[in-house]
Amino acid sequence: MHSKLTEHEIEILAGYRFACNAESSAFSFHAADLLSGERLHGTLLAIQERLRAPDLKVTASILMKRYSFYVVINLFAMSVLNKSINGAIENISFHDNGKPGFIPDIEYSDISADSIGCNRLKARAEICRQTFAGHLYPIIDMLSKETKLSKLILWENIAIYIFWLYETQLEQYMDLEVTERIESDFQYLVYEAPGSIFGNLHANPLHRYYSEKVLLPEREKPARIRQTCCLSYKAGAKKMCGGCPRFSRK
Repeated sequence: MHSKLTEHEIEILAGYRFACNAESSAFSFHAADLLSGERLHGTLLAIQERLRAPDLKVTASILMKRYSFYVVINLFAMSVLNKSINGAIENISFHDNGKPGFIPDIEYSDISADSIGCNRLKARAEICRQTFAGHLYPIIDMLSKETKLSKLILWENIAIYIFWLYETQLEQYMDLEVTERIESDFQYLVYEAPGSIFGNLHANPLHRYYSEKVLLPEREKPARIRQTCCLSYKAGAKKMCGGCPRFSRK
């Protein structure tokens, strides 16, 4: 029998755009809509308008950056809460909350959450397989086919938020038990998980993007320079990301 996320857990996950009863909005879509060519195109056009993006390539890239919080939610639940939540495509929808730049809430219709038992390595592999191979891989495939945007950009958009989560967001939850779990999970995601966990891939797509941070003269803190450009500078406020490879080449 499935248990559900507690109110406290829901409150914590809400900080990463998790929602279980999203308010009605002028624009929303189901994750499964992105697997239909016709519905995907219409959804991208609506997002393009909200982003003030010049084309669907830029739109798809920024959409995947927003989508990456779905990954953050699942991995946070796994590493911090030690729970497996339902990340299946049919369980997920996105709701425009009116924030500038299209920062949607991510609704999980079913908020059942199983505590991860003693066989944690097996459970971790299954959670990651559902999150990546079962959900993100087909979405990435469709976005790339529809817009001709490189999958390398889409995967790096996901990778940077995974690195952000484990390197900056989880420090406050560090105690002896949780620290070991967090470090083990991050090691697995970046170095140990095979390509099959992420989809029909020969190699782990996250590992290639995990480089050392560097301190640029114009920056106060070291940053990991991206290998691909996410194209965000072409939309909205037209600002470059902190790790933009274009910025670092100036």
